[in-house]
Amino acid sequence: MKFLKFVLSLFKRRKIGSLSVSPVGLAVFCLIVVAVVVVSRDVFEAKEIQAHLYAALNYARPITEQARLMQEQTGKWPASLAEIEAAKATPPPQFGRTLLLREGEVRVVFANPPAIANASLSLKVSVRGNEHFFECSPEGDFKGALPAPCRPGEGPQRVVWPPKSSKPAANG
Repeated sequence: MKFLKFVLSLFKRRKIGSLSVSPVGLAVFCLIVVAVVVVSRDVFEAKEIQAHLYAALNYARPITEQARLMQEQTGKWPASLAEIEAAKATPPPQFGRTLLLREGEVRVVFANPPAIANASLSLKVSVRGNEHFFECSPEGDFKGALPAPCRPGEGPQRVVWPPKSSKPAANG
C-alpha cells in the first residue's frame, strides 16, 4: 500500500515557486530535452564534417584532374605537386597535407576538425573506354558525413574531359 501511495505521489502536482509541476512530468520533459540536444549535436557535427569534406573535394579535384591530364599528355605522372598549377592555390586550413601518390592518386589528409583528424580522402581520375570518372576513397572515420561520390558502394562520378584550365584567360 505504501508503494502505491509513493507512486501516486509522483504524479501529484507540487508547487515549485510560481509553477505547479508533477515530478514525473518534469523528469519526462528533461529526458526529451536531453534527447533533442544529443541528436542535434550529432547532426551539427556531421554537417560540419561534410562542409570540410566538400572543401577538400573542391580543392583537390582540380589537382587530381590536372595530374591525370599531365599523365595523358606526357606519359608520366607528375613528380611533385609543384608541377601542377592547381596545387599552387592555398589549401583550406583544415588540411594537414596533400600527397601525390604514385598510383595516380592524390591524397588529402585532414588536420581539423578533431573528429576527422588524420582521416584522408584518396582521389583519382580513371578512364573507362572514352569516358573519365572521378573516384573518391575515404580512409578513416568520417562519422557518416561522406559526400555521395565518396560513399562506399557508390559508383564513380563522370567528369568532363579534358578539365578546364585553372589559368586565367589572357586579355588582349
